[in-house]
Amino acid sequence: MSENSENLQLPFIIAAQAQKHVTHNEAIRALDAIVQLSVEDRDLTAPPSSPADGDRYIVAMSASGDWTGKDGQIAAWQDAAWMFYVPQEGWLAWIADEAMLLAFDGSVWNEVSGGAGSANPTSLVGINTTASDPNKLSVKSDAVLFSHDDVMPGSGDIRATLNKAAVGNNASFLFQDAFSGRAEVGLTGDDDFHFKVSSDGVSWKDAIQIDRQTGIVTMPFSSFGSGGGSGGGGTAPNLIINGDFQINQRGYVSGAVLGGGVYGRDRWKQALGSGRHFVSAYSVTITNSDAIQQIIEPVVFGYDSLANLQVTLSVGEVSGAGGLDYDIEGVSGNIGAAAGRSAATVTVPIASTANITVKLSAPSGSDVSFERVKLEVGASATDWQARTVADETALCQRYFTKSYEPDTAPGTATAAGSREGANSKANSKGKRELYEVLPNAMRAVPLVTWYSPVNGNANTIRVFPIDAYAVQQTNNTSKTTVGYPVVDPGSGALGVLLAAHFTADAEL
Repeated sequence: MSENSENLQLPFIIAAQAQKHVTHNEAIRALDAIVQLSVEDRDLTAPPSSPADGDRYIVAMSASGDWTGKDGQIAAWQDAAWMFYVPQEGWLAWIADEAMLLAFDGSVWNEVSGGAGSANPTSLVGINTTASDPNKLSVKSDAVLFSHDDVMPGSGDIRATLNKAAVGNNASFLFQDAFSGRAEVGLTGDDDFHFKVSSDGVSWKDAIQIDRQTGIVTMPFSSFGSGGGSGGGGTAPNLIINGDFQINQRGYVSGAVLGGGVYGRDRWKQALGSGRHFVSAYSVTITNSDAIQQIIEPVVFGYDSLANLQVTLSVGEVSGAGGLDYDIEGVSGNIGAAAGRSAATVTVPIASTANITVKLSAPSGSDVSFERVKLEVGASATDWQARTVADETALCQRYFTKSYEPDTAPGTATAAGSREGANSKANSKGKRELYEVLPNAMRAVPLVTWYSPVNGNANTIRVFPIDAYAVQQTNNTSKTTVGYPVVDPGSGALGVLLAAHFTADAEL
């Protein structure tokens, strides 16, 4: 027979044992120490200086003095000496100074609960229901109230914190109907703030997006338009201007050969040596190895810089065996042929702190057709929606504008839209009446070219009765005005009638 009990290791009184009261009292003393266990503290590493009889402690790690080597044990001050009891798995202890219940798991003491019925830690909590992974906290209730702490008391504030592991994860509130998602608010898939909606819990639309860096608000499916100043059109701001190739102030003829760096349709220029592209309605075709490009100013859309941001390039109806090659600030790839819209996401190089260049090209040995080009900040493409003609034209006129009618190419012999006035200084050089306030402020002071409305000759104006009189220079031009042309003093006396067209070019 063992001399001690199996669980609490209490001493047995052996048959014919002398001084039985000693053994009995030892067992009573142990029971008094470990039954209904409540300790004063669990954080002390050395014995208190003046313990009261019966005081008990859980010895903290790295204990010293009389507690050396007793880490995690129960220390009880009994009969003016420290007695130690080794806890067994499953023992419970109330920590008086913390109002906390601990349980011993065989190695360490763990918190089970605090006062007022709280649980810390526990793996699952179900209130009026049964919790299960991944919903470790589950509540069935008509209402849930969270209030500031007026008991401790607290600061008067209350804040709910949702923390995710990485940019690509979600930190959000999901709203459901019959456990099928209908709305979601938060950081969904990136670090921008999203308001998403769904009709079936499967397909989702970003109704509102707030850019984390600029604060720009976009409403991709709303008639209220988007952020970024000139975004417009009720869609995420398209950083590409004239993405559908419909603005053609220069009168580019589809398929005409362009020299390297020469502009065709507004904002699009030939990227390589001489080449050409074709435009039919909204479809653009680039032939074998040719390329076109657009230089984008982030500041136009509210961004100081796009450096180190993700941007998504999307196009519609790509056709051609080799797909569409693209290059965004040296980051290149290919969008394969596909019906509908296709997209590719890249990170703008961290060194690209100013303007960025987007180049579209046909692979070697293949032509490619596509339509409606869009570039937007973020890791996903939103639907295409054109800006209004007025908004798109205004964006284009930041870089190029003219006096001609919208569909009339510069250099056309026509009086429609020409500016007329009288020479304001006899035998001097100018005609200040042709001074022009531009429809929109330009990117920089433009290069002005004058055209005679009679024969369309460049760098000339009509000085009655001469149809094409050479312009020597243009004075007083600014970002918002075209100055007056200077002609030879022999152009005529005061009051002679003048007429001219002009273009103003501030392209990148």
